[in-house]
Parts: sequence; C-alpha cells; structure tokens
Amino acid sequence: MIELDKTEHEQKRRARRMNERKNREAFRELLKEHIDRGSLTYKTKWRHFVDQIKEDKRLFNMVLFISS
Repeated sequence: MIELDKTEHEQKRRARRMNERKNREAFRELLKEHIDRGSLTYKTKWRHFVDQIKEDKRLFNMVLFISS
C-alpha cells in the first residue's frame, strides 16, 4: 500500500513538473514572438508589456505556475 502511494505521488509530481515546463516554454515562445515583432525590447517597461499580453493564456499559465 505504501509503495502504491509513493508511485502515485511520484507520477503526480512528474506530471506537475512536465506541465510547469510546458508553461515555461510557452511563455518563452510568447516573449520570443514579441521580440521578433519589435514590441518587446530592452527599453520596454514591463508594466506596459503586460498590458499588451494580459489576455494571452500563456501569461496566465505562467502566473499560475509562479504562484503555486
């Protein structure tokens, strides 16, 4: 019984880590898209950039990942 619990816990942990990784990769892709378009540069203020992308689910998923 204990082994089963450990196995389930390990599977949940792996699934969570995989989901977190996908969220990070998607967020990086979002940043790259905006860099390529020129809407994100080294001079861009974060608060202004967030206003541009606040409706994007990739930002939302990343915020959930950070807060969990």
